Amino acid sequence: MFYVATQVPDTLFGGDNFVLADGYFYKNYRQRINGEWITAPLFVGSQLLPSVAAEAPLLQPDMRMLNKLKDQPIGTDNNTLELDKLKEMWHLANVAREMRRDPERAAEANKEAIMLDFATLSDLVKNPELYRGQIFELGGEVVEAHTGRTGENSLRSREVSSAWLRNSFLGDTLLHVKAADNFAFDEYVGNSILHGYFLMLWAYTDRQGVPRRAPVFVVYDSREQQTTMPQGANPMIYGFLAVISLLGVILFTAVRRENKNRAVAIQALTERKRKRRQRNDNES
Repeated sequence: MFYVATQVPDTLFGGDNFVLADGYFYKNYRQRINGEWITAPLFVGSQLLPSVAAEAPLLQPDMRMLNKLKDQPIGTDNNTLELDKLKEMWHLANVAREMRRDPERAAEANKEAIMLDFATLSDLVKNPELYRGQIFELGGEVVEAHTGRTGENSLRSREVSSAWLRNSFLGDTLLHVKAADNFAFDEYVGNSILHGYFLMLWAYTDRQGVPRRAPVFVVYDSREQQTTMPQGANPMIYGFLAVISLLGVILFTAVRRENKNRAVAIQALTERKRKRRQRNDNES
């Protein structure tokens, strides 16, 4: 393909020199290059922009790529929007997207997912490289969620979704989750259960000026956390409600009888006072 632009970059964009270009088809153009005649479509556009090559759908993370990723040291302040520029994030988003498209495979993978409790979180913070690319089960309340436009990426995704999760069992550590496209992180009002791949530890400074690090996960599913009761709890609850109802009836009957007796006593007392007053009037 031949391309003519009104703005030509002074330098190339990188080792692969992969670019984004759009324009109008003009004609099939023929030119001699290195002694060989080449015929190809000629497009006319405004400019060339840097891009990345599209990545084929993947079923497993490339650990050689992920092992080159460096976790950020605590004390540095980094904008989480920079995550959208990491090729490793889009690589895991590719794997997560394919997992999301295959619910049966996702269900099997979820059975082997690592439960992120406080002990596991503590070890992950100490040894993040041991957990890179592993599937985790996350739980918590979505405190902030956002979906927005994104730049050039290997998935050709036009949007990227992000969210912050809070789980009281994990102390004051927040979890940051990502997904390609429009992912409804805030679909549920209460707590959610999510599954995804661990990417890295991201350092930032919170609104109170405290330096922190958040584990970042690229997720592929989310569901509402259901509150379940222990086996055999229903008969116990029904029995308790029956006892409460019976006590309520007894108390209501007792109060009603007491009120009736009180009314009779007041009426009798009033009648005695009336007769005494009448007798005193007659004697005088």
